[in-house]
Amino acid sequence: MFGGLAELLLVAAMLGLLLVGLLVFAATVLVRRARRGTLRTPRDGFARAGEERGLPLSEAYEQANASSAWTRTTP
Repeated sequence: MFGGLAELLLVAAMLGLLLVGLLVFAATVLVRRARRGTLRTPRDGFARAGEERGLPLSEAYEQANASSAWTRTTP
């Protein structure tokens, strides 16, 4: 009677451990990149694009948003 329930709980526990392991791995990678200074954010991309065009960050951000498909298709 409890055989099916035990197997289900075992599978759920194994999937839970797998998920926890993946989350720990992702956190480790993010922390390592942040400490090295190699973590990239969207703000870095806008800053780099602005530097290439000679624009401040706010103008580079506005231009990127103005050229996105969302703003072009939204009335």
